[in-house]
Amino acid sequence: MFLDLLLFYTTAFFVLLAIFSAFALIFLVPFFIDPAWSTLSADFDPEGTNCTTVLGVYREGRRKKGFYSNFLWGKGGTQIIVLCPAVKVVIHIYWGA
Repeated sequence: MFLDLLLFYTTAFFVLLAIFSAFALIFLVPFFIDPAWSTLSADFDPEGTNCTTVLGVYREGRRKKGFYSNFLWGKGGTQIIVLCPAVKVVIHIYWGA
């Protein structure tokens, strides 16, 4: 009786360990480990750049569709509803001295 319970709980433990390990491999590697490894191994410029935010506007309203937006997004009304933040950024790249 005791050996049967020991075998059952040992098997249940290793089955759950295998399931959680599989989920860790499925979700942890592509979403956390790979981007972190790619960032660490990237060859970034040590000088960097200087980014300055010039303008930030939250746009909302309607805008007329152009020919290509009708062509790409399907037929229908002549206006689209715009709800988006628009940020204008100026980037100054420093070339080697």
